[in-house]
Amino acid sequence: MGRQSCRQYLCPEVILPALLCVGLSGSLPAATMCGPGADWMRDCRAGLDIAPSDAIHVLVILGGGTFGGDLFSPMTMIQRSDAMPLGALGLQTINTEIVSMVATGGGLTMSVGSVFTLPRSVGQITERPDMLLADSFFDVFFRIEGAPLGAIGPLHNNTPVHMTAVIDHVPPLVNPGTCRDNPSGLDCYSGNNLPVPLFDAAGVQRATLTVAIHELKTPEPATALLSGAVLFGLGLLRRTSLRRRQ
Repeated sequence: MGRQSCRQYLCPEVILPALLCVGLSGSLPAATMCGPGADWMRDCRAGLDIAPSDAIHVLVILGGGTFGGDLFSPMTMIQRSDAMPLGALGLQTINTEIVSMVATGGGLTMSVGSVFTLPRSVGQITERPDMLLADSFFDVFFRIEGAPLGAIGPLHNNTPVHMTAVIDHVPPLVNPGTCRDNPSGLDCYSGNNLPVPLFDAAGVQRATLTVAIHELKTPEPATALLSGAVLFGLGLLRRTSLRRRQ
């Protein structure tokens, strides 16, 4: 998938406290739920999905030591394209990108998204022939830092973590804890190219990522209201920007 313009994807022009960056020159359609059901991808439209998420990980430090546990992101933001035809079977595909995720826990902070001077974490959703399920992946680049890492941090990956899931709706929200109990379950993302080496700022390998599980959680009412407020605020910013150009 080639690099997209600001009119197609979010880009770092305006940074909000929620760490969302959006190009005001482009449109920002409100995301709607697609699926589940027969042929659910066909009418799926572009939008910004916002939901809390959990990242479950294990880092093995070279020379001794292991860190593991849950990192919580109160507002993970994923941009998706319109559904597009794929091949001659009438199947559909959707391009995706993790625009912003900041997850914390146990003194550690994990950042995902190009606004953090990281490579873009892009993905794709591809409909299966039964038109009920789809294969989804993200190639994730991240930085992890915090006091537990001591002098070796912050750490980053040069090889993306290939996170895959079988899904039946978008966004693939699950009840909290679903994927911890069943990482290979429906709508649960897990890394399938592990272990992945982690490097310090000087390019020296310091650790290895051995476990990676990610779930987008069904938002609590307060989070849903906050997500709506962010989208509303971005819409106001965009309209203000357009008026200034007229």
